[in-house]
Amino acid sequence: MKKITLILAILLVSMQVNSQTTYYSENFEGGLNGWVATDLNSDIFNWSILNANSIDTNFGTKSLVSFSYDDATSSAITPDNLVTSTLFDLTTVTASNLFLEYNYATSTSYPDEHYAVYVTTVNTPTGIIATTPIFETTIAAPGGFNVKQINLTSYIGQSVYISFRHFNCNNIYYLIIDNIKLKSLASNDAQLVSSTLPRYSLANTANTLSLNVKNQGNNAINNLTVNWNDGMDHSSVISTSIAAGASVTINHPITVQYSSILEKNIAITISAVNGLADGMPSDNIDSKKINTISQNSPKKVLFEEGTGTWCGWCPRGAVAMNYMTSTYPNEFIGVAVHNGSSNPMTVAAYNTGAGITGFPGMNVDRVVKGASVSQSLMINNLNTRKVLPTPVSITANGSVTGNNIVINASAIFRTVFTNANYRLGVIISEDNVTGTTSGYNQVNYYAGGSNGVMGGYELKPNPVPAAQMVYNHVGRSLLGGYSGQTGSVPAIITDGQQVNYTFNYTVPATSNVANMHAVLVLIDQDNGEIVNASSVVLSTLSSSENEFIANKVSLYPNPSNQKFNIKGLETGIYNIEIYDMNGKLVQKRNNQNVINEEIMSISLNNLVQGSYIVNIATNGISFIALCFILNTYAQFTVTKVGTSTQILNNDVLVFNTANNNAAELKFNINNTTAAPINVRIRCVSITNGDGTGMEFCFAGSCISDVTPATNYPTEAPFYVEIPAMGNNGNFDHFKNTNPSNGTSTQDYVFKFYQVNTFGNEIGNSITFTYRYQPVMATNSFNMLKSMGVQLNSNLVDNELNIQATNSTNMEVIDSNGRKIQFNKIDAGFNAVSVSNLKSGIYFLKFIDDAQNTATIKIVKK
Repeated sequence: MKKITLILAILLVSMQVNSQTTYYSENFEGGLNGWVATDLNSDIFNWSILNANSIDTNFGTKSLVSFSYDDATSSAITPDNLVTSTLFDLTTVTASNLFLEYNYATSTSYPDEHYAVYVTTVNTPTGIIATTPIFETTIAAPGGFNVKQINLTSYIGQSVYISFRHFNCNNIYYLIIDNIKLKSLASNDAQLVSSTLPRYSLANTANTLSLNVKNQGNNAINNLTVNWNDGMDHSSVISTSIAAGASVTINHPITVQYSSILEKNIAITISAVNGLADGMPSDNIDSKKINTISQNSPKKVLFEEGTGTWCGWCPRGAVAMNYMTSTYPNEFIGVAVHNGSSNPMTVAAYNTGAGITGFPGMNVDRVVKGASVSQSLMINNLNTRKVLPTPVSITANGSVTGNNIVINASAIFRTVFTNANYRLGVIISEDNVTGTTSGYNQVNYYAGGSNGVMGGYELKPNPVPAAQMVYNHVGRSLLGGYSGQTGSVPAIITDGQQVNYTFNYTVPATSNVANMHAVLVLIDQDNGEIVNASSVVLSTLSSSENEFIANKVSLYPNPSNQKFNIKGLETGIYNIEIYDMNGKLVQKRNNQNVINEEIMSISLNNLVQGSYIVNIATNGISFIALCFILNTYAQFTVTKVGTSTQILNNDVLVFNTANNNAAELKFNINNTTAAPINVRIRCVSITNGDGTGMEFCFAGSCISDVTPATNYPTEAPFYVEIPAMGNNGNFDHFKNTNPSNGTSTQDYVFKFYQVNTFGNEIGNSITFTYRYQPVMATNSFNMLKSMGVQLNSNLVDNELNIQATNSTNMEVIDSNGRKIQFNKIDAGFNAVSVSNLKSGIYFLKFIDDAQNTATIKIVKK
């Protein structure tokens, strides 16, 4: 809507909707329309009318934009740019209030622009900036799109100019202003900005519906009437306190919970404000979907990192990606999305689809978009996403014939859909990418160390020559397109249904199949979210033990210690490649000549303990791959002080009390070799706590708090030397002194590991969990019988045998208190599969129709 311009002023014309009146509106689709831009410092950079729709669709095709960084010359700008309206005649305003409202945005990667808003009776630049701004700020993270309101009630009855000034900043990026309005507010007007509800949930789980509500009215909001409807109304009057212009998050007191596997559409409405009708009811509605799932599927989180060889800060992204890949191999998948016309690794369709504008930037499961990149931000996003209930697992097999790859994607759903809108897709990525042309040179702002340490880039020149660069995680191709393959997932899906789709890919001659991955993704077409992902090494797609048998080839011993042998190979020239379970090539032997099925021996001295895949190729065809396990002899053990009880890898040690001797775990690190060893301890992670109150003593030094993702000792030489055939003494210990709320389980995961004098990890390691678990009551078999439930044994293999008098519901709860499986128990005999559960302790919770409960502990073999 355009303003009405008179000869000397703008006579404000009201556009009334319900109780809110809009007097002026400008979206700059027709240009400046009387606004005047002034370059105050004469540096040739000024406010411009540009298309900012790619930043946010609320901006339309034309917006006011001012820069503090010039992409064209890759140089910093110190802006001092003013833009001023024509005269606003506010003598025509009859309402009791008046507000200036506008949209603004900055880069999410570089948000810190500084600007001010002036309301003046003069329109000369010197006169305007000589007054005190009505508003001035430096925009804080996370930047992005925002709406701002400024109270102009005191100016009613005057004639004024409004100005925006971008200044007092340097080398940030951009500031966008658009959709400027002058309007009065309704007395009672609540805006439902957004709502939050878990998209997927295990059955019988109470889910909280949260609402972000903004007070768009002139009165403070004391209560809201909010209803959610899934076919039935769930209305409640919620007390709150929201000042005019402020926003709060409120929770609906009635939780969303279902006992069966289903899908629901939830309609959400604010029906009253302060007990009265809302002045603008059109912005009071939202909707959500929820599906209950029969069991949770392992979740992997996809990070798509925007990068470019032209980008001097992008080494930060490469370092973070390498760290995440090595530290979180079971939860993290990374793909580098390259940008830049001179960058030979750019895939145009991928770069366009990702839509990243600040570099390095990242999309996380395509839900978090355009975020800044750092190791800590990646960890935070991973921890947030990896625990989400996930309705589908994804796997793949296939075949490899030369450079022709067949990828059979398989998705097993654990919920139901009557109109599913999902697609499968495959992202091809490649590690160890090198090149010789100038396009592979990496611009490096960390050169010389003035911008801090960055994984060795501070020791490299700017730019880093192509000969010194190796690129990992490089996105190479999108099978099915950025949004996935049309028709790959049916509309109607039942619980437990397996969906399959076959993709084909030809590896280019310029790529190495041994370094390539297929990242399988399931994409929700409603919002573009990656629901789950999985990554496989292309060259191992066709691997199976049967192929060894069929070809009379075997690998032994398995597990191995220092070497393994391969026998049964026919006469020929072979290339042997060994990959770790992250797909990283760790050993390679080319041109191995085999005559008359002679035995080939492969040394493993440079590998650490773990599982590996051996790929054997001849005549350009990878035709054999098999997993083997390498056991290295332990060089240290950890025992409880005063006992011979070892703390073993993956042990969970449970303490039911805090802040006393019973909560103390004293430990000995025992060197089993004839030479000194160096040991560190890492706090890997903390669940339901922040480390406050975890007393930790090591090598005579004690701290009262620990920090996740931190190695101890934290001071030089950064390790503790354990003497030959000796130990660390009897003083070192862990002790939780913080009971928190007294009900939540707290997990502290610690890792003992050996390092060399350079700090690099070697030898064996031991990871265990110190668990503070307030006493959780479990009912006896007799209590189960009182509910009509009989369990033959609480020591189970892969199946629970349950006899029930009446139908009931059963939840399987892990030792962290998480619901991981739900089953409906019918009257009579029930055989319930628990084959998907790992060995360990679990709790079965039975709930009958009268909501009576009984819980019993089981041990899964």
